[in-house]
Amino acid sequence: SGYLFASITHGVRIDWMRFMHNRALRLLPMLSVALIGAYLKSRITGQDLHMSERIMWGWLLPSLPQGGWSITVEMHFYVLLPLLLLIGRITPYGWLGVLFAAMALRLGLLLSGADLEYLSYYTMIGRIDQFMMGMLAWHVRGRMTGRHIWWIGAASLYALGMHQLDRMGSPFGSRFDQPALWVVMPTMDAIFFACTVAWFDTSFTSQPSWFGRAVAAIGRSSYSLYLLHTFWVFSFARWINLHVVDLSDPLVSVGFAVLVFLISTPVSLLSFRLIEKPFLSLRKSYRSETTQ
Repeated sequence: SGYLFASITHGVRIDWMRFMHNRALRLLPMLSVALIGAYLKSRITGQDLHMSERIMWGWLLPSLPQGGWSITVEMHFYVLLPLLLLIGRITPYGWLGVLFAAMALRLGLLLSGADLEYLSYYTMIGRIDQFMMGMLAWHVRGRMTGRHIWWIGAASLYALGMHQLDRMGSPFGSRFDQPALWVVMPTMDAIFFACTVAWFDTSFTSQPSWFGRAVAAIGRSSYSLYLLHTFWVFSFARWINLHVVDLSDPLVSVGFAVLVFLISTPVSLLSFRLIEKPFLSLRKSYRSETTQ
C-alpha cells in the first residue's frame, strides 16, 4: 500500500476527504459482508464473538474478526497519509526518521513490559515500518531494476532468518523467548518486502497473455480472497490433516495450500464482481494540479 500510494500521490494535490471516500467504497462493502458472515457463523456454531463490542472498537483497535483487524491498520495509515506526504515533500528520507522513531517506540514499550508481540503485529506500532519502506522504495525503485542476483541473495538470507526464528519456536509460539526481536522484526520484513516490490515492478514487463490476465484477475479479487478464506481454510486444514495426510511436513502443507487457493479463487472472483465492483463506479477523482 505504501508503494502504491507513493506512486499515485507523487507530484499532485490530494483532496483527502475524496480520497477517504474512495477508500471507504473500496474496503467497507466487502468488509461488511465478511462481518455479517462472521456473525452468522457464530450463531450457527454457538461461538460468542462479542460482535457488537468488536465492531464498536474496530475503528481504533485490531478487533474485527475474519482478518478485518488489518483493515483497521490500513485505515490508520490513510489517516496519517497527509502528514506522511508532507514529510516526504520535504525529503523522502524523512520517512527513515519515522522508521527510527517507530523502532525507538517499540524499544520503549519493550522496556516498559508491554506486549510487544501484539503491538508489533496487529497495530501501526509495528506495521508503520511496512508503509514507510513501501513509500521510500517507490522513490528509490530505479536502484532495484535488474538486481536479480541481489534479490536472490536477499531472499535467501530472509528465508534463513525466518527458518531460524521457526527453530527458536516461531515468534507466535509459546517457546519463543526473544521478545526483543519484535523491536526489529517489523523493520526487517518491511525492508525485504518493499525492496521485492520495487525490484519486481521495475525489472519485469507484463505481456498480454492468458496467464497475465489470470494473475491480474486474481490480484483484483485478492481483497475478497483475503477476507473470505478465513471462513474455510482452517477447517480444510484440519480435515486434510485428520483424513488425508499429516500436514506437519512443510512441503506437503504448501502443496495442499496451493490446492485450496485454486479452489478458493473462483469464489473470490465472484465476490469481487458481485460485491466490490458495483461500488467502484461511485469513486470520485481526488487528485488535482501538480504541486511540483
